[in-house]
Amino acid sequence: MFAVTESNYESLALKASCRFLGKEESAYADYATLLAENNVSETEKAAIDNAVAYLKKECATPLLQHKSHIQMLLTMGVRDCPEQVEVYNKVMEAVRSFVDAWENTLSGDYFSAEFGLVDIAIYTCTFNLFRFVMVPRLAIFLDPHFTAWRVRCAKQTCIASTFPDNTIAATVREGDQIDVRADPIRVAKLGEGAMQKNLNYKKEASQRQLEKMKKAAAAEKKEEKVEVVEVVKKVEGPIEEPKTEEEKKLFPILDAMGIEHHTVYHEAAKTVEDVIAFVPKELGLPTKNLFLKAKKPHDANDTGLYMVCAAFDTKVDMKQLTSDLKYKSGSLRFADEELLKSMLGVAQGHLSLFAKINDAANKVKVIIDKRLMDAEKVLLHPLVNTASTQISCADFKRFADKYAAGYEVREF
Repeated sequence: MFAVTESNYESLALKASCRFLGKEESAYADYATLLAENNVSETEKAAIDNAVAYLKKECATPLLQHKSHIQMLLTMGVRDCPEQVEVYNKVMEAVRSFVDAWENTLSGDYFSAEFGLVDIAIYTCTFNLFRFVMVPRLAIFLDPHFTAWRVRCAKQTCIASTFPDNTIAATVREGDQIDVRADPIRVAKLGEGAMQKNLNYKKEASQRQLEKMKKAAAAEKKEEKVEVVEVVKKVEGPIEEPKTEEEKKLFPILDAMGIEHHTVYHEAAKTVEDVIAFVPKELGLPTKNLFLKAKKPHDANDTGLYMVCAAFDTKVDMKQLTSDLKYKSGSLRFADEELLKSMLGVAQGHLSLFAKINDAANKVKVIIDKRLMDAEKVLLHPLVNTASTQISCADFKRFADKYAAGYEVREF
């Protein structure tokens, strides 16, 4: 039963890459030499290294140990039996963060402008996932962009000639067996229809709920109303002149709050690595920002939207964060750009805490890395990624107090 392992990954990636480039395998000593001699950028190299890290995580699960048995069950048309579910859960628990990141990264047909070496590397490393785990029910509904990318790659000549079977798990049946289980696509459509019909339906409050509401209202009346007065300090020195439309909106707000700011301009910083390369580290601690959405909010009062503001090199454990916020495993994911623009008024790659000025209703909850609260100076994009604005830690806290009320400070 063919599978990709840590031992054969490089030989398969080398073979497919050589066929893509139209060269003989003997032209390169190994896969690393091929990457070095074909001007693979640092960003592309990081993406390939990430794919290899994924493969190592996958190989540490029981998938390869049980692949023959799983393939036999899939060929027979068996779905979700205990043996399959146990292995699937362990695999997805180990690699869910990688798959989520790829699903949210794909904005076009491929991971770059067109099919290339990065796509070959990721395809090779995720071959087992689609061959044994991502049955159509999972692939189509959980990760549609990633699945569509995989189907496009499988049609490439270099891929089709390298891998013996490019089909998604269980799409091919031997002997024309009939799967007597319910059609998952039809079930999903019926379920969506039922949810739409009940979308605005609200059950009447029970007697117990009415009593709780009455007690809460009484307790609220007893609370003393405290008027919060914001102390605004005078900005020392010349006021920085805005140079972009985004800065014309942001800087007057900072000036009105008495927040001193100094901005440096650079090339578009699409990644944290770009910021580090463009901005001297002595100016302050660079930040990275994640915009997340829970698949299913807790209740009507929970928007399920979060912005995580962290130091550039802080490792954010998505699994632990999801658990701490009391959501089901895998339900907290990166939100799409359309939602980001509608809620915080910026495009992907431009997000920072400053974007909270566009969230008047404070619907996006903010989680701040404790390291930012302890830093002397911090750097944030002024609503655009071609500049970085330096403010003090004290001013960072004051801004958060006003525009991100109820924020949480967390030590990652």
